[in-house]
Amino acid sequence: MKQNKNYNDEKIKSLLKQMPQVEDHQDADDLFHKISLQLSNEKSVKKERRIGWIIPSMATAVAAIIFMFIVGPFSSPNDNYELMSDSALDTGQPESMSGLTSEEAELLPPENTEEHGIATVEESSMHSSRAVYKENSQLDYFTLYVTDKSNIEYLIPLAFPYSNPDDIEHILNNVHDYIHPEHWGIDATLYDNISFSLLPDHKQVVVTVGDTFIEVAGSSRESALIDALHNTFRPLGYETIDFNQTNNTKVNFSHIGSVDIDPIPATGSNYSYKLYQKNEETPIWLVPVPVEETNVEEAIWNLQVLQDNEQLLRPSIPKEVVIEDIQTIGNEGVHITFAESTNVYNSQELTYMIDAILMTIKSYGYQYVQFLNGDDAQIGPYHLLEKIKVPDTVNDITYVN
Repeated sequence: MKQNKNYNDEKIKSLLKQMPQVEDHQDADDLFHKISLQLSNEKSVKKERRIGWIIPSMATAVAAIIFMFIVGPFSSPNDNYELMSDSALDTGQPESMSGLTSEEAELLPPENTEEHGIATVEESSMHSSRAVYKENSQLDYFTLYVTDKSNIEYLIPLAFPYSNPDDIEHILNNVHDYIHPEHWGIDATLYDNISFSLLPDHKQVVVTVGDTFIEVAGSSRESALIDALHNTFRPLGYETIDFNQTNNTKVNFSHIGSVDIDPIPATGSNYSYKLYQKNEETPIWLVPVPVEETNVEEAIWNLQVLQDNEQLLRPSIPKEVVIEDIQTIGNEGVHITFAESTNVYNSQELTYMIDAILMTIKSYGYQYVQFLNGDDAQIGPYHLLEKIKVPDTVNDITYVN
């Protein structure tokens, strides 16, 4: 072994004599056990983690052991770092997992097996659905309708979670604090200079409209506000909207005229739900498009085509999906049969398709859809051969926050 030029035996003896006196009352056998355990662990490190240097001499080793004697009685939060790292390597686990209890380990996400071509059931179900089922949440939801842009083309439902009914009024009066129009590709100026007071015992909503709204709103904006409020408050059980101006007089809209107590229609319109996305960097939203079709079959067929005034939308049924038959089951369900040539597989696009079909049939009063030849496929959260219940609403804002 090559002699270290900086240290020789005499030099080390001299250095040791200069060290302070340390009183250590540990049992010699305990010390021997600690040192042996440490040396044993150092030897068990995997080859790829071998240290790239060699202790220069036995004298240096002796100094290291004496140093261990000195610091032995003391500890720090990092004392077990080396042992933890070695254990993690030996078990094939990342260091962050070593030392966890079995309960803690269960909370960690599963290992990514995509590189091995393996898809677990959970992974195959991860395509994001826009449908919201209250029974699957500890929170309740209400749906507020916003617009696609300031000149009004479509009303976009946004589902807001809440834990207390009083939260609804707070959210409505501070809506701009809860949504992000630029990032979401939507517009919320419909509620500028608007305030709300909810009177659930009277099933009435008091809406105060500021003078600025009256001055700048066009006819389409005025109609959009009333339609949005009807669709927002009908599911909550409200029956009338009391419109007031800030001076406590009834509202006199510039185009649709005077409005005082406005009854909320008991039922909504029929819709075909299609997809809206402002650009590639914004989320995809399900949007209800009013339709003239009186039967749900025609409304479903309509999901695959766009009308002349729907350039900003996308069909919710992909063109490669061929539906062979649609039948209603009484007043409750809809059965859909795919053509044999249609390949039904788990994808984000088909997840949106089922979301849209469910919301479309819901607007016609149906309760469920069932696909008769889905080959027991699972698409997103949906099992095709089972009866799929219509959701409570769509477009949960917590998915995009």
